Amino acid sequence: AVRLFMSARFSTVFGRSLIAAMLSYHLFVVTNSYAALGLLGLIEFLPVIPVSLFAGAVADCLDRRHLLLGSALAVTLGCATLTWVAWRHPDSVAALLLLAFFLAVVVGVSRPAGSALLPNLVPSRIFQNATVLESCVLQTALILGPVVMGFLVARLGLVAPYAVATVFYLI
Repeated sequence: AVRLFMSARFSTVFGRSLIAAMLSYHLFVVTNSYAALGLLGLIEFLPVIPVSLFAGAVADCLDRRHLLLGSALAVTLGCATLTWVAWRHPDSVAALLLLAFFLAVVVGVSRPAGSALLPNLVPSRIFQNATVLESCVLQTALILGPVVMGFLVARLGLVAPYAVATVFYLI
């Protein structure tokens, strides 16, 4: 169960890291504007606090596994939509910003549930070790996202990183 959980955490954090880097790059390529990057950051930050407060209460009331699966499905659909936008309407700044906001909300909803699952999966005697392992897995995923994004864009263009993130969320 712990291996499956760590694999799922890696996949979702890697996908999110890949999308975050790709959205910034894509938006800058389309607009050539640093202000647009600031707007993207604001759009991704605005829902953090209100959604986190709401999500914590929801995570306490619902089965966390179902909440995480529903969130992963919603993010998968968001990533698939970004893939389509990059393919069919790559210059649509409004679509990129709207999807960035959507993804920020959904990830904000899933964050408390994801953070609260590990203590239920491991015995208390190894919880500290499991927390260290999870931290390493998450940091690796966060670092690899932008690295992989750069290679994918260089070799395959704007659509590929969104498609790869979609696959990682499906995993």
